[in-house]
Amino acid sequence: GKASYSGVLSAYLSQKGFTAASEILEGEKGFCRAMVKEPHLEKLTENMSTDKLKIDINSFKPYACCKHAHAALYAIQELRKAHSLQPKDIAEIKLYVNDITNYLINNPQPKTPYGGKFSIQYCSAAMLKFGEVGIAQFSEECIHNKELMNLMQRIKVIRDEAMEQLHAADASKLASRVEIQLQNGQTLTMQVDYPKGDPENPLTWEELCAKFMSLAVPVYGEAKALRLQNWVASLEQCNDVAQALDACLKEE
Repeated sequence: GKASYSGVLSAYLSQKGFTAASEILEGEKGFCRAMVKEPHLEKLTENMSTDKLKIDINSFKPYACCKHAHAALYAIQELRKAHSLQPKDIAEIKLYVNDITNYLINNPQPKTPYGGKFSIQYCSAAMLKFGEVGIAQFSEECIHNKELMNLMQRIKVIRDEAMEQLHAADASKLASRVEIQLQNGQTLTMQVDYPKGDPENPLTWEELCAKFMSLAVPVYGEAKALRLQNWVASLEQCNDVAQALDACLKEE
């Protein structure tokens, strides 16, 4: 959202005659040298003459929380679906994670909705209870839900050397392994190397649409949101973005 805002703001400023640095990326005080001492500037134009552009290998977050929780959440979501799991079925959950995940989101007692977004324990408990971790799962009511708080006490986060080695070898592998021990003694295990939504584990078009509608319908209503969704699906055929957008958002 902030990137889109900056682009629109830049266009308006340019209309008013504002100017800026001509070498914003590669200049002596440009973005690249703000990141590293000796940047590889050739990367800026790598593959530009091919169809292997970075915009086509973007990641999309299916869950409204820290990305480091997403591998575990996808595993729990899949196991919940396959075995019809409910919080009452759970004896214990072990989450095996890398060092960064352990450092950032190992928070067994979040106090606020924002804190819940950075608690892998809360997010995992919410996934088991609701089957999804969207905006609605980070309300004040959910954060203080007694069933969720009880379930969180049965979740253990374990810094695991195998997960750490995966991440060290490939930084895109924000892997987690989930072990769910059920009350009946059965143990369910699943490891996810690439979080759902990454290019290696992509969301389907239908899943992307479902996320969009869940966010857009409360703001625009179902009819407008559906028009927007259908417009994006055929964006390549659009000749006038402003006109098409107005048509999508017109009142009934």
